[in-house]
Amino acid sequence: MESVTHAVLGVSLGELIAGKKLGYKAALYGAMLETIPDLDYIFFPLLTHEEQLGFHRSATHSLLFSVVAPLIIIPIVNKLFAFARTLDFKTHYFLIFIAFFTHIVLDCFTTYGTLVFWPFSDYQASFDNISIFDPMYTLPLLIGLSLTWYCRRKNLSGDHKRFQHFNAIGLTLSVVYLASTFVVKSHVNHVFAEQLDKQQITYSAIDSFPTIGNNILWRGIASVADGYYEGLYSIFDGDHEVKWHRIARHEELLEKYKDTVIVQTLKWRTMGLYSVSATENGIAMHDLKFGNLYYGLPETDWVYSYTVEGTPEHYSFETKTADYSHGISPVYLRHVFFPRIRGDKVSFYNNLPGIGLMLTHKK
Repeated sequence: MESVTHAVLGVSLGELIAGKKLGYKAALYGAMLETIPDLDYIFFPLLTHEEQLGFHRSATHSLLFSVVAPLIIIPIVNKLFAFARTLDFKTHYFLIFIAFFTHIVLDCFTTYGTLVFWPFSDYQASFDNISIFDPMYTLPLLIGLSLTWYCRRKNLSGDHKRFQHFNAIGLTLSVVYLASTFVVKSHVNHVFAEQLDKQQITYSAIDSFPTIGNNILWRGIASVADGYYEGLYSIFDGDHEVKWHRIARHEELLEKYKDTVIVQTLKWRTMGLYSVSATENGIAMHDLKFGNLYYGLPETDWVYSYTVEGTPEHYSFETKTADYSHGISPVYLRHVFFPRIRGDKVSFYNNLPGIGLMLTHKK
């Protein structure tokens, strides 16, 4: 999940657990704690590109870290900050543990794999239920916190427990929303399977991913013998018909590097969902879990691509991400993406070719 959502969740937890003793400092402390697991990025300059692939969402995103790290953090924080010493050990430990634990659980709902059982297993937990940015999850938290702080400032409730009810309700609604994504995903997977069978496409597995910023429009990936079929479905669609387009895997292009550690690592990182293309001096592996920058336009940049060039003994490796420097095209959002979320397939397919041509010419 992106940093803002984690911070907001931390603020809410800090208020709920330690707000009575720490006041507004509980919110700031909670936000700081909730974002600590993502500080693993600060070690990236010390790692090779290959090592970076498996480092993020590993040690600091494990259950072991959630249990052990509070024991290390508490004496350090108590020594540095007087406010922390007002918390008894049990409350302090629980606050830090729950901040780390909820960070891990929330990340498991997204597409990027989380090594929950590090260092005992390299299994990547990934429910693929929620976009890395989803305002419908964050909004209840913000409303609950806003009402809590308003009541505290105006002294409308006097009793701390009474105005914390707003915060608790916000947290509850956010949890309910997370739980509802399992129901949505189950329905979406049923539709994708139904349409693949109807169109007589033989597949070995179906993976589904919500598109950015919402839980309404989903992207489906059906694995077939030598590649994939990709399609979009919105829960607002008037019918269940899915238009699939073919993506070749091009596994043969990996032959040169098939025994290298980097290719084996990339297969693990992408969870087996990748497409390969040739470059001038090697290959590029594209992560299908994240797809293209612009949904429905396979000619646009992949969100994550990894290039391996040179010989198997002496190769160079680079991670390439889609160019977000100018944001996502407002024209695409207005005339293609938002209509497709609403279930408007006509506008989507009518406008897609022209906008795709425009975006390709801008590159």
